Amino acid sequence: MATGLAPGSGLPDVNKGPQILGAIATTTILALVVVAMRLYVRFWMLRSARLDDYFIIAGMACSLVSFGINIPDVIMYGAGRHAAYISPPSKITTGLKLNFATQPFLLSGVTFVKVSIGLFLLRIAPDNRYRRSIIGANAFLLAITTFFVITLFVQCRPLAAVWDFSLRPTAVCWGPLVLQNLGYVNSSLNLVTDVGFALVPWPILWNMRLAKRTKIALLAVLSLGVCACIAGIKKITILHSYGRTDDFLYDSAELTIWTTTELNVGILAGSIPCLKPLYRILREKSGWVPKDSPSDIPSFSYTIMQSSDVRSSDLYRDNSQIERGIMRSSDIRSSDVYRDDSQIERAQSEMDLQTFRETELMKPANHTVC
Repeated sequence: MATGLAPGSGLPDVNKGPQILGAIATTTILALVVVAMRLYVRFWMLRSARLDDYFIIAGMACSLVSFGINIPDVIMYGAGRHAAYISPPSKITTGLKLNFATQPFLLSGVTFVKVSIGLFLLRIAPDNRYRRSIIGANAFLLAITTFFVITLFVQCRPLAAVWDFSLRPTAVCWGPLVLQNLGYVNSSLNLVTDVGFALVPWPILWNMRLAKRTKIALLAVLSLGVCACIAGIKKITILHSYGRTDDFLYDSAELTIWTTTELNVGILAGSIPCLKPLYRILREKSGWVPKDSPSDIPSFSYTIMQSSDVRSSDLYRDNSQIERGIMRSSDIRSSDVYRDDSQIERAQSEMDLQTFRETELMKPANHTVC
């Protein structure tokens, strides 16, 4: 800027705007559709919305707000282009301001989604060791996200110098290296939590008495969060060049794409396991599977034993057992535990258990939920 030449002078007029809009529109719309299906299952079918649903709603709202801001930023104010080719120059200031406006929403959205997944995992955690770890991870995520959002608003005094370079000579701003290091720390911590939440279900489900095919299907669904790790790794690889030339509208293009992808893929990973009841109903209505046939759709699956197999004095002794749908081995006669794989194949999802609690308990004894 000191030379009087706009950033990107002498470089080809490359426009990454269509790539930005294409990538974020595709992932955002897909995430929105899946979230709408999830909410239909939770609010309408099961009438049993939980805290994780509200966090996923918050994450989806952040994604939509960011998408809405990016549309004019790309179409009208040059996001994805070198500053030297944006005219009039006043558009650069507006474009940078819009770019800045998306950052708190993207940072917060990613964390809301991770917290939602953590709350979901809490319901299948078999013991306090796992539960404490998940609760600690969620608290840590909320704390560090609050810290990083604050850093966005204190990186320059006055804050307007972030997008208005005419204020830079008299402003006090952090250097590019500080911002780059903060980006590395944030991306690395997100990557670690992505991996952690993707791996937590493995030891939990691996030790459950489930058919091998069912177990593998469950682990595959619950490990979709690994896909978000790919976006996180890509973010880390492009941070080294961000902000070095003050050509922020061009340099931030891929960062915007991959941060939005990380957010929306996380939404998908956190919501797909919740769709099993809807998927099963669609299969039944289409004639793909008889209504009384066992389900083979990946889901959180637990066998609901016949009422004669459980001592009446120990049946669902507290609400926590109902919420988790897991019968302790001491509550079931050892001679009847998981007598064959057909019972395991008829296991229902954790959400189906809500319907069981509301309707099936009113049916005669010796009824097995399928």
